[in-house]
Amino acid sequence: MTIRTREETRTLTSNWKVTRISDGVVTGNTTTTYNVYQSECEDVADNKGGNNPLEIIRIDNQVSALNGKDTVDGTRIELSNVNNGANGQASTSHYSVPSPSGATLQARMSPSKPHVSLPNFLFELKDLPGMLLEGAEMGKSLRRAVELVERGGQGLLGQTARKHAELQLSAHMGWAPMLADLDSLLRFGAAFERRKREIERMNRKGGLRKSIKIGTFVRDIAIDRNKSVFGRGNVTIRATETLSGRTERWATSRWKPKFPASAPSTDADIARSLLGLNFDRAPKAIWDAIPWSFVADYFSDIGDVLENAGNALRYECYSMSMMTHTEKRAQYQATYRSYPGSGWDGTLYTTRKSRIPVSASLIPSFSPLISEKQVSNLVNLAIARRSSWRN
Repeated sequence: MTIRTREETRTLTSNWKVTRISDGVVTGNTTTTYNVYQSECEDVADNKGGNNPLEIIRIDNQVSALNGKDTVDGTRIELSNVNNGANGQASTSHYSVPSPSGATLQARMSPSKPHVSLPNFLFELKDLPGMLLEGAEMGKSLRRAVELVERGGQGLLGQTARKHAELQLSAHMGWAPMLADLDSLLRFGAAFERRKREIERMNRKGGLRKSIKIGTFVRDIAIDRNKSVFGRGNVTIRATETLSGRTERWATSRWKPKFPASAPSTDADIARSLLGLNFDRAPKAIWDAIPWSFVADYFSDIGDVLENAGNALRYECYSMSMMTHTEKRAQYQATYRSYPGSGWDGTLYTTRKSRIPVSASLIPSFSPLISEKQVSNLVNLAIARRSSWRN
């Protein structure tokens, strides 16, 4: 059942007309209708506790319409409630915000997600001696750089680039994850108590609700001081246009145990789950330990699919949605009119809120889009693995 509430629309009829004075022939005539105010909510409410799409749109057009008459070169020009272009500049569409796949969203919100993967942490400790040696190599690298400069700098650029790439990789893919895991281990007590409360809520009627923030897009104020907002016939209107806006996106999910005894019930079971020691975590732990699997995860959600496959043995995600909220503002101040008349100062506000159901899949999806940090890591890998360098 679809419910419509607070539906209200107020419109104005806009008319632009050009008439020849000599014979009264209308050479140009355009009539359009635009929204001055619109408030509309459409909600699907027949699936209690499940996915219910939602759409809310609000338009508040406070821009003063163009009005006036003028006679130029034997023609009479009449403008009545003309509001050309404002709705397009602050449309109710959302700004583009990159969104993870359904599998990634489900994995990030899973109530059985480990606080820290102890098997992977112990596996990665084998790299610690090499990471410590890299610090000692810094002094040797500086001495070699001085020697290269004294010899005319041959090979300095390549060796410097390579060493910088190695240090970046050591920081981003070695020390940062290891220190984050150590911090998680130190905060294990708080995570344990939080997981116990989640399990208690999950076993109640209605299940557990979780949410995560996906991203925010903020449009910095953009100003066009010579915006052509109307130009037709012998009429020209220019204004200063100021645009700004913001889009926020987040996701929610609801969970319940797969069967009555599937959720951890003892403190030891909860601790194993938080440390990633349960058997259902084995596929994901093995995947993370495979060399170069992280590169595959840059372009796909294979790791998240494996995470969800293990989680599905304990929990059911029976509802998952993505919410988007966008607000836009377009301000106008007329700076030039080529005809006697008034109008165009004011502000147009638009708001849009959407709730879209999301379905996870156990089939991996692939995307060519990667983050700036991932691009940096790939570039540093390419530089660090070059066998020879030349200036």
